[in-house]
Amino acid sequence: MRASACPKIAGRIWRLVREGLISLDTCAAEASFLRDYVIIFGAGVSAEGRPSPVLQHRIDGALAWARENPAAMLMPTGGVGRQGPAEAEVVRKILIEAGIVPERIVAEACGRDTLESVRLCDAILRRRGDCGRIVCCTSTYHQPRCALLFRLLGYRVLLPRMPNGWGRLSAMKYARTVLKEILATPYDAMLLLATRKGTAVEPPGPGNR
Repeated sequence: MRASACPKIAGRIWRLVREGLISLDTCAAEASFLRDYVIIFGAGVSAEGRPSPVLQHRIDGALAWARENPAAMLMPTGGVGRQGPAEAEVVRKILIEAGIVPERIVAEACGRDTLESVRLCDAILRRRGDCGRIVCCTSTYHQPRCALLFRLLGYRVLLPRMPNGWGRLSAMKYARTVLKEILATPYDAMLLLATRKGTAVEPPGPGNR
């Protein structure tokens, strides 16, 4: 775009404002209405409902972000796994015990894998209509896949610093985990795009902007 065109565009925008077709107050109100949603991806829990070390690291990272950003909402995700209660409900309980008020928590307790959790979270966020940005609180090896899937759905995504839990893993398990993510990331992305093909998906946010 040429620099000479900028004043013309600005003039047109200002004319729309004066004619009442654009409200600066409304735009500002909508911007202030948007909030961060901290998505805490589930992981294994014990039969007694205790989080696995991997899940605890994800909770710790989310709590650190939530305490520095008190306006953010928290969305634990994950259904019933091999044992114990739903992962999201375990996380919700720990968040409340850590001092997070229940009104800041919106749980998704049905997802059985990463892709399903992303889809279910997306459905909740579109109904609520106030998501300005997603903060992916999950293991560092898992963050790129989660971020890609949410970005394909039209969300702004932030990847915060997360506690490092690699010291607990053997070299073999580390390699298997990384390989799984390398294979799962394009696979999940293709599945997500395939289900969206031919379907008009409106971007998230107030008024579906």
